[in-house]
Amino acid sequence: AFSAFRYACAMETLAPAAAKNELLEAWRPLANASADFIAVLTPEGRVALANSRMARLLRRPAAQIEGRKLDELHLPRSLIEPWMLHLKEALARRRALKIEHTLGQAGRQVVSRLLPVQMPDDSRWVLCITRHVGSRRLFSQQLQHQALHDPLTGLVNRRGFERELERFIHEARETGRSHALCYLDLDSFKQVNDSCGHGAGDELLRQLPAVLQPRVRQQDTLARLGGDEFGVLLHGCNLDDARRIAETLRDAVQRFRFVWQTRTFSVGVSVGIVGIAPDCEGLDAVLSEADAACYAAKDQGRNSVFVSQPHDLTIIRQRGERRWANRLRQALQSDDGFHLHYQSIFSLQDGQAAPRQHEILLRLPDSSGRPILPGAFLPAAERNGLMGQVDSWVIRRSLQMIGGPLRERLGGQRFGINLSPMSLSDPTLLETIQQGLQEHELAPEILYFELRETAFNLNLGAALEFMRTLNELGCGLSLDGFGSGVSSFSYLKNLPVDMIKIDASLIAEMVGSPADEAIVRAINDIAHRLGIATVAEAIESEGLLAMLRDIGIDYAQGYLLGGPRPLAEFGGVPVPQG
Repeated sequence: AFSAFRYACAMETLAPAAAKNELLEAWRPLANASADFIAVLTPEGRVALANSRMARLLRRPAAQIEGRKLDELHLPRSLIEPWMLHLKEALARRRALKIEHTLGQAGRQVVSRLLPVQMPDDSRWVLCITRHVGSRRLFSQQLQHQALHDPLTGLVNRRGFERELERFIHEARETGRSHALCYLDLDSFKQVNDSCGHGAGDELLRQLPAVLQPRVRQQDTLARLGGDEFGVLLHGCNLDDARRIAETLRDAVQRFRFVWQTRTFSVGVSVGIVGIAPDCEGLDAVLSEADAACYAAKDQGRNSVFVSQPHDLTIIRQRGERRWANRLRQALQSDDGFHLHYQSIFSLQDGQAAPRQHEILLRLPDSSGRPILPGAFLPAAERNGLMGQVDSWVIRRSLQMIGGPLRERLGGQRFGINLSPMSLSDPTLLETIQQGLQEHELAPEILYFELRETAFNLNLGAALEFMRTLNELGCGLSLDGFGSGVSSFSYLKNLPVDMIKIDASLIAEMVGSPADEAIVRAINDIAHRLGIATVAEAIESEGLLAMLRDIGIDYAQGYLLGGPRPLAEFGGVPVPQG
């Protein structure tokens, strides 16, 4: 601890503009992590900082010690007299002093080191560190304390938390007594980090223990689990009491205001609660359930508390989505993590012509290689913020295959790629498209992008800008699911699209429904007046196909005409996926 403190002090003197209190707060986590008695003294012998061990010795908070002179405190004379006696000597000689003396009535042999420290205003203070002499056990305890505590906040770290959780689980199984675990995740931490930098984020995390600790019972354990996540183990606590404690924590964080320079931030927290019962499965299962409960709290609107109950359907769904998210992250790391298929779009007005437009479809292979449809895994991608990465993967891999093994089979074909509404505000997606076309020397006209109407409900401005850029680049644009929203026609006359896909629900209800048939006719008529081609999808019957041809729909897509096939087999000759 002495060497580490000395290094920290030396590094801090390189920043003379730093304020004294900022310097002391930078030292505080290291001091609190030490098993030694540590104090920082002014030349007058006033305590500028006292670590947690010193505070325990005096049985009072550090805040009540700091700012007072040593001789005003009820410290053992055998401790403070050597400090006071050699304080001026250390300052005058400007080097560390080592003093051996006894501590307390038991006469324990201790050694104190007094280290002069240059402060930002060029004044010199003294760092005092006292430890037992020759105690390997004490040194071992100090190392263990540091291994189990977070240096930034001084709280128990994840390793220490899991060790304590194991003890709770064992006690629950042995005695039948239940406990509870609260999993806390800050809701606005990223905003602080992104807008003010990581220094502000670290300072927020340093301040939070002072907000949380007073609301936690003495027998409980508060820990920092990593990043902006905290955990509380509630000993001998049922779920009702755990909820009340969690609401107290949530309310305290909500009322807390974090100030950084000229900015003030409100911080919320989502809390997931699980019971630690005699029949619980084990540490990993409890942590996984707590994590899922915290995500469920976020799904409720953030800054809320969610209590997991046995066989809770929300938790089961959350677990499933987390498993899907993990599988998706793995798939995104490989060129063959997903498989690409295509489904052709056929002309209705020229039935003899071979299809020249094809929609690229995404599949996730299961353990046996069979394709999993996107309806099973894309909701998890959306809820876990992975859709941008998925869209980028599809674009890159599609262009690799079209510009590589499939190049000789193109012959004027066009390929459509679906984009998530969440991707339209990502500026890197346009770069991915442009770079891919240039790298593989492909004309932009070979691609068109399908956007769902819901994209404009989320962010109309971003969607319009994205579409205009693609249009200027030379790529085609198709509006998918047209007719599902009340604003469809107003969108249609203002969007730079060259094709629309009429919503499958309207197409499916046409047979036997004059109203739906009239809507489809109206969509087709208005689209043609605007110079936009129309596509009907999900065609599965000859009767429906005949109706669409009679209405004048331009194109059709569906299993009746041709189902999805691996993109690697485009043109009739299979090529390797990887």
